[in-house]
Amino acid sequence: IDYARFEGGAVFVSGFAAHLEVRGTQFRGAGTAVNLVRDCVLRVEQSLFSGSETGIRMQMKSRAEIIDSRFEKHGVSAIVSSHGSRGSVTDSVFSSNEQAIGLQGKFPGQIRNNRFRDNRVGIFCNQSQNTPEISGNRFEDHENALVNLSFSYPMVRGNVFVANQTAMRNDQFGSAGVFHNLFAGNGTAVHNNRKSNPELEKNILRENELAVFCDYSSY
Repeated sequence: IDYARFEGGAVFVSGFAAHLEVRGTQFRGAGTAVNLVRDCVLRVEQSLFSGSETGIRMQMKSRAEIIDSRFEKHGVSAIVSSHGSRGSVTDSVFSSNEQAIGLQGKFPGQIRNNRFRDNRVGIFCNQSQNTPEISGNRFEDHENALVNLSFSYPMVRGNVFVANQTAMRNDQFGSAGVFHNLFAGNGTAVHNNRKSNPELEKNILRENELAVFCDYSSY
C-alpha cells in the first residue's frame, strides 16, 4: 500500500497470515487502523496514524517493523502487541495519545530512537519479561513515561526523560535494567512499588522533585 489515504471506518486493513508493506500512507479516524490477526508480517514506513482508537494491533505471533512514522491522538493506544508478537519501532514520533505503545507479554525487538511527547502513557510493559530493548528515545510531558508491570524487566538504555510526572514506574515485580539514561525535571524520576527491584547504573538524575521512590517491599 503506497501513498494511500484512509479516513473514517471500523478497520482499514486486516491481515491473517499476510505479508503487508505500507509506505507514505495516512490512516485517520478508525476503530483500529491496521489489525494483524495472526502470523502477519508488516512493514510501515513514513506513514501517519491519527485520531483512531488504536493505530496498529499485533496479535498471535505477528511481526511488525515500524520506521519513520507518526502516531497522534489515539484514544486507546497507538500500537498494541500481544500473544507472542514481536518487532521493532524506530525513528518515529508519538504525540497526544492516551497510550503510545502497549505490550502484553514478551515483545522481542527494539523500541529505538523515537520521540514520545504529551501522551498520557508512553510505553506500558505488562509481563514482557526481559523484552524489549528500549534505547535512544526521548520521553517528554507524560503522566507516566514508562511503566513496567508484573514481571517486566526490559533493558532501558540511553534514553532521555524530561518533564514527566513520573518518568519510570516499576510495579509488582517490575525490575528493569536502567543504564546510561538522563532523568531531568520530572516529578518522580523512578517509582518502585510492590516488590520491584530495578538495577540503576550510570544514570544522570537532576532537578527532579523526587529522584527515586521505593515502597517497603522494593529495593
